[in-house]
Amino acid sequence: MNDKLDFKYTALTLGILLLLIPVFSVFHEYGHAISCSLLGHTFEIGYGGGGGIITFSAYTNCSGTFTDPTELQQFRLSGGFLSASIALLLFAGLRKKLVGKWLKPIAIVFVTIGTVEYVNMIMEGFVFDFYLKWGSSVNGFLFLILPVVMIIKTSPRIKRETENKNA
Repeated sequence: MNDKLDFKYTALTLGILLLLIPVFSVFHEYGHAISCSLLGHTFEIGYGGGGGIITFSAYTNCSGTFTDPTELQQFRLSGGFLSASIALLLFAGLRKKLVGKWLKPIAIVFVTIGTVEYVNMIMEGFVFDFYLKWGSSVNGFLFLILPVVMIIKTSPRIKRETENKNA
């Protein structure tokens, strides 16, 4: 007998991921906005289409000039930090409840988003030129690979019979 992945489980996981990416994108931008405000600037958050894997994007414009390079770095780090922290804290707080077959996909999504957002934070905060050029590609790759690996590791298997039943 060969095993195959449970299609409903896989589709549910990817569906939840696609639904929550825009929500965590908003959290990401509010992280930038909070930092901007704490640094004494005003901000504007905008939303639009055409961002990354899905047709949604968000951005934060922070008015004024950062005179101290550490302030600029704080602003860049804050978005990914807030959204990753929310995702991973939700996972940590709910993980004992997310054990049933149909609840594990939510755990996979929180871990995926948290991991991708921390990687995004590091790119945005420490290698900004790389982030501008390759950040969407790296994030897209991680958003595809991480859930697939976790689905393969956790998905219930459906047994199927091979054509050679004579053994």
